[in-house]
Amino acid sequence: MPKVNRRRSHSRHVNSRRSIEIITSNETETFSNLELEAKQFVFEECSKTEASFTAGTLPIFIDNSFYELNNLEKVDQRLVRSVERCKLDLRRFGAKFTANSSRSYFLGHEREDVNSVSAAIDVGGDNYFDDQDILSQFKRLFQLLPFKNEYKNHNFVCILDNARTHTAADMHINDCGMRPETRCAVDKIDYIDENNKKQTIEWYDDDRYSKGLLALAYELNAFVPKKCKLNELKLLLSQHTAFKSVSKLEKLAAEYNVKILFPPKCHCETNPIEGYWCHSKQYLRKNTDQSFQRLLTLIPEAKTNFIDKHIHPKLFRRFWRTIKA
Repeated sequence: MPKVNRRRSHSRHVNSRRSIEIITSNETETFSNLELEAKQFVFEECSKTEASFTAGTLPIFIDNSFYELNNLEKVDQRLVRSVERCKLDLRRFGAKFTANSSRSYFLGHEREDVNSVSAAIDVGGDNYFDDQDILSQFKRLFQLLPFKNEYKNHNFVCILDNARTHTAADMHINDCGMRPETRCAVDKIDYIDENNKKQTIEWYDDDRYSKGLLALAYELNAFVPKKCKLNELKLLLSQHTAFKSVSKLEKLAAEYNVKILFPPKCHCETNPIEGYWCHSKQYLRKNTDQSFQRLLTLIPEAKTNFIDKHIHPKLFRRFWRTIKA
C-alpha cells in the first residue's frame, strides 16, 4: 500500500510561525541592551594592554548580566550562552585573537592609582638624545668627578658601549676630497701628536678655499707617491694621527684628563655594561610594586646587590671566555 504523507494544515502552520515570530521579537526587544553591553564589554577588554581577556570571559559576563537583568537567582553552573556561541559572537563583533610575540606585560599600568609619566626629560624639546645632548651630559660628569670624595687623587676611565652618540666623530677621511676646492666636513682638524701636544691643521687657505687631502698630506710631511689615486691617498693618511677616527666624546674627555674605553662591538657578552643593566633590571622586576617611590629605593638597592653578590667578576670572566672562543 502506498505511504500517505501527512501534511500539517495551513492554518496550523501559520499560527505556529506567528507565535515564533512573537517570541523572537520579544526576546530581541528584551535583550537588545544585553547585546550592546556585551559588545561594549568586549571592546573595553580588548583595548586593555593586559592580555587577560579570553573567549571564556564573555559567557561569564553575559551570564551575570542576564540574571541581574531578570532578577533571577542562579541555581546551577550552566551558562545562559555557551562558550562556543560566544566565540561566534566575538567573530561577529570583529574581535581577533593573534599570538603575542612581544615581551611580557606587567600588571599595574591600568590601575587608577598609578599615573604615567606625561612630560619629557627636556620639557618643550625633543625626546631624542642627539650628539650634543650626550656631550653636554658627559661634560657635566667630567667636571664633577674630581670633586667627589671617593674619587679624589684618582685617574678616571669611562667604559662606554658603541652607541652612535658615543662614537660619533667630527669627520671621517671618506668625507674629504683629494683636490683643492673639494668637499670637507670641518674647518680644521685637531689632534694630539707623538709628543702629547695638541696640533691644529687648517682645512681652508687664506682665500677660504679647501686645500684637499693632497695638500694636507704635504703639510704633514707624508710621503705621497706619484700618480697617487684618491683611495690610495686615503689609505696612506688614515695611518696618520690627525686622521685617526677619534670620537667627539673622546676629545671632550681628554680635555678633563678622562680616558674613554669602548668594549668590542656586536655582542652583549663582550659588554659588561649590558650585564650590569641586565642584573639591575632583573632585580627591579622581582621587587617592584609598580610605584614610583618604591622604584627610587630599588635603584640603589640593585647597585648594592650587584656588588654584594660579586657579579662583576662573572661578567669579566664571560668577557674573556668570549674573546678567546
